[in-house]
Amino acid sequence: MSIDMAKRSAIGGPTWREVECEVRTDRGEKQRGWGKTEPQDPACYPKEPKESKTPKEPKDPKSNKESSGIPSSTTGTIYLAVDDDDWCHTYPWKPKEPKVPKIHLPPNEPDTPKPYREPNEPKEHKEPKSRKVPSMWNLLFCKEFLSMQVILRKRIRMLFKKLLITTLLMSALLASSLHATTPKERLKEIEYIEKIITTKWSNKEIHEKQDGINIHKILNTLKKHIDGSNEDYLASMEETLKLFHDPHLDIFLPVGFEDQSYHSGLHVAHVSEGYALVKCEKPADCSHLPLPLLITQVDNLPIEIWLRRRADKLNGSTKLRRRNGAMNNLGWYSFVRKNPPAKTITLLLPNGKTKMLPLNWQKYVWWDKEAGKPEPRCIESKLDPSGTFILIVKTFHCGLPEDHKDKDGYYRFLKHLKTALKKAKGTDSLIMDIRENSGGKLTIAEIALQLLVDQKIHFFTESFLNKDGTWGAPEKCMAEPNMSLRKYFKNRPAGILSGPECGSTCSYFVVAAKTADIAMILGEPASGSNGGAKHYRLPASGALLSVPWDKSWAADGQLIEGRTIEVNKKIIPSIKDYKSDPDPILTKSIQILRKEKFKDNQT
Repeated sequence: MSIDMAKRSAIGGPTWREVECEVRTDRGEKQRGWGKTEPQDPACYPKEPKESKTPKEPKDPKSNKESSGIPSSTTGTIYLAVDDDDWCHTYPWKPKEPKVPKIHLPPNEPDTPKPYREPNEPKEHKEPKSRKVPSMWNLLFCKEFLSMQVILRKRIRMLFKKLLITTLLMSALLASSLHATTPKERLKEIEYIEKIITTKWSNKEIHEKQDGINIHKILNTLKKHIDGSNEDYLASMEETLKLFHDPHLDIFLPVGFEDQSYHSGLHVAHVSEGYALVKCEKPADCSHLPLPLLITQVDNLPIEIWLRRRADKLNGSTKLRRRNGAMNNLGWYSFVRKNPPAKTITLLLPNGKTKMLPLNWQKYVWWDKEAGKPEPRCIESKLDPSGTFILIVKTFHCGLPEDHKDKDGYYRFLKHLKTALKKAKGTDSLIMDIRENSGGKLTIAEIALQLLVDQKIHFFTESFLNKDGTWGAPEKCMAEPNMSLRKYFKNRPAGILSGPECGSTCSYFVVAAKTADIAMILGEPASGSNGGAKHYRLPASGALLSVPWDKSWAADGQLIEGRTIEVNKKIIPSIKDYKSDPDPILTKSIQILRKEKFKDNQT
């Protein structure tokens, strides 16, 4: 039997097993050995003559018990042990001492009295002795653990199969929701949409009175598309819901039907003469043009007619917001299948002639981490040479799609704000630019208000629609001061630069600042809209219908939805202003704010 076999038989076999191996003694002589082994303790001894297969077990002279089968004479006796590396080691044999059980005798000292303990007093808690946990490396390579590894592999394979089956089933369900819908199912879905909008839409009365909408008439136009493809039906539904002119009454399309954003690289501005092309992102596109230039036509239609037709198809709580959205569609566009973007614009040259410029639309990705695009920032800042600090707040929703711990971006907004405020030292006034801010979270807007307030102010009041169609009790919401933020601009004049794009939470912010008189509102009016929405899964298409279910009032008692929030100083530049200044609205707002500061100092 080989050493390896002896080792294996010793580990896995009965208590005693006969082995045979060849060893080298300390004097360099080879000898054959034999003997008996115990588990994890194999041994080999000098081989006896062939006639005696097993050694006689001599009696130990010190005790009447028989020895363990090892010759009593230790002279020339070789003890062989096989270690983990399959080596035989030789050393003199030492008999094992018999184990004597420990007997615990009572102490000779008298019994010590036990400490007194109250009857209801709990016993002392003794922590259990911690066991030494084997390392994962030992577990993986331990022979006794091999069977457990096999069991784990089987369970992992089973879980993987279940996951694969679940994924396939979900894909099949998704595919069925994207395709197989009959005209009859779509008709029922349209009736369901009409019921939800009629009974659950909180802004229904406002837009019926302000825009003259008819819910039944608008949804009847969607019934013309029930026989088309699923893509045509969903695109028509999206376009139909825009006719209600509530930006928060919308649908979230199923996977595979999301709209793609495009941009032409053109920057169009509202000027006193009309609408003008003031900048191109790619200078090569406009290198042959003496910008800024007045736009006279879009797709061979007068620009006023084109803007009015486009605005009628857009959502927006005010006419000004929809008109501004139509103007922005010449530079930025969310692709909608039923409403394609503009193709050409006609410019008025200084010599009185006109020139047609084609629009080159390209896909736009807001943020692509894998492509190395820098992470978008919610706040930017710069310092004007006059000493005014300019804080550009682009949005009140600062979350990133992959950030699950901070979905709304509250802590990210606060981090960007504190970074921007490091440049505010030594400034004497503040301009907060929110012209591009289309809304976000009210908790984040409160942070921006804390830069301006010294005491608690009335932020807004809201009420929610109950299931039975009644309105709940109005709840008053306050904005709390924060001196760690207020210290940057305390006792310094502040201005808020507004615009028609400012809506939803941004409009809450503007109307609260105006009502509390904590800042001067400059620029163009903001568009009031409220959007606490509930979501309803549509049964046929699988889209998600978003319906506002609350009403909000400003501190002056007026509804925010559909309200045009006027400014203290209206600023609309001319084409001439854009020739010498890339942002004349910001420049004029700084001049007005500093003039007001000088007036206050004189008084």
